[in-house]
Amino acid sequence: MSTRVNRGNGWSFADRDQHKTLVNDPANASDMRSFVADFFVKAEIPEHVVDEVLMAVGEVVANACRHGRRTTGPGQVAIRCEVHDHQLSVTVTDDGPGFDVERARQPQIPDVLSQGGRGFFLMRQLMDRVDVASSGRGTTVVLGRDLAR
Repeated sequence: MSTRVNRGNGWSFADRDQHKTLVNDPANASDMRSFVADFFVKAEIPEHVVDEVLMAVGEVVANACRHGRRTTGPGQVAIRCEVHDHQLSVTVTDDGPGFDVERARQPQIPDVLSQGGRGFFLMRQLMDRVDVASSGRGTTVVLGRDLAR
């Protein structure tokens, strides 16, 4: 447990870390987002940052629930929220079949008429850092935001 401390020249976020693992089921997507939102409240993250990061987290969770499920069963989604040295990060890991990460790295604006493909573009617009690693054993997405900006 950690709090925000006023150092006279602005707020300093003390180190904080929290994680949770849930069954990878679309019915749990709301619980996944709520877990992250609760962490932000406890860590006293500024509201404007919370809104933007939660939008990006919603995209990651939706992708994990839609594409990160194993063919043999739902599997799990692990979420880790951290604040260290004015850096906020949310890591979402699924144990699904993975995907071609190069698709997530495409910088162009997605086709507005397409049925999908806007999630990673949106994440990159809202976050300072979006790291993606994927293999046949799962996908990990790390969203990073600098709280000092």
